[in-house]
Amino acid sequence: MGLFTAAKHPTTVDDVLSAFTQVVDNLDAVAVVNESISEELRQEALVAQSSSEAAAEEATKARRIGIKLREILQG
Repeated sequence: MGLFTAAKHPTTVDDVLSAFTQVVDNLDAVAVVNESISEELRQEALVAQSSSEAAAEEATKARRIGIKLREILQG
């Protein structure tokens, strides 16, 4: 009985390589999911930036309207 057998771990080189391959495959799958999440976050950031820019434009318009109103009221 080998050291790894008692601990219920792979005992042959093929078993170790197979387990390692499975770990690498799992890491690849995680990387794909992370990339997908990153892309979604990038898209959300673009939407937020667009909304922020639109809000800034509206604020500028409101300031201009306020200036015009002040000019009209002051005559």
